[in-house]
Amino acid sequence: MTSIAITSFKGELPALTPRLLQPTNAQAARNVNLRKGSLRAENAPLPVLGIGGVINPSSIYRYPFGNNGAGFWFAWGDGQQVNAAKSPLAKDAWSRVYWTGDSFPKMAPIGVATQGAGPYPSGFYRLG
Repeated sequence: MTSIAITSFKGELPALTPRLLQPTNAQAARNVNLRKGSLRAENAPLPVLGIGGVINPSSIYRYPFGNNGAGFWFAWGDGQQVNAAKSPLAKDAWSRVYWTGDSFPKMAPIGVATQGAGPYPSGFYRLG
């Protein structure tokens, strides 16, 4: 099998015709990771399993804390478009998460958001 070594890939230049391109450029680059100056395949998305209690989720968020490092999946159904974000504080002792779009703005620390068997978030505090 023959391989092609491209040592310093410089990205995509779709406006140029193929005959004007340098050997370090491409006319089209799809499904590749171009962030480190190399030509590598992008990882494919994997199916999300284990969002219990929500039949047809319209918004999901991966809560990166707890569950022995595996985190939790938060899910909202009924067509709700929810935006969630972890706390902007570095090394937040309570591992808080904030979200909007589910009526009023809400927040929850890890102990409140992940209590019980799910679906998560199972509890919250109202902001404001």
